[in-house]
Amino acid sequence: AGILFNNAAGDPGNVIIPSVVRGRNYLVAISTLGKSPAVSRYIRMQLEAGYADLDLMIDLQDEMRSMLKDIEPAQERRSRALWGILQDEEIWGMLASDYDRARAMAMERYLHG
Repeated sequence: AGILFNNAAGDPGNVIIPSVVRGRNYLVAISTLGKSPAVSRYIRMQLEAGYADLDLMIDLQDEMRSMLKDIEPAQERRSRALWGILQDEEIWGMLASDYDRARAMAMERYLHG
């Protein structure tokens, strides 16, 4: 760790700038430790394309987690319900088009079962 400065002599430095994926609810930094910036960028692009609705899922998880804390005393069951929601492709598919319906489906499948 040191202080960043402008090296006018042109000597190579060791500053590594990671590729970053940022949403309303998350931040993911990707680095190949300077070995392949192209791979960092590729991973960033894959995450952005494959998880376009990640912010909505985080919102849903936050809501469901709060509800579960009120109705389910067993942490293991709460965790199982949240993982179920996270792995439910139908809920993922519905998030962007109808968040309220996705929430209702999550509640029906994982909070009242």
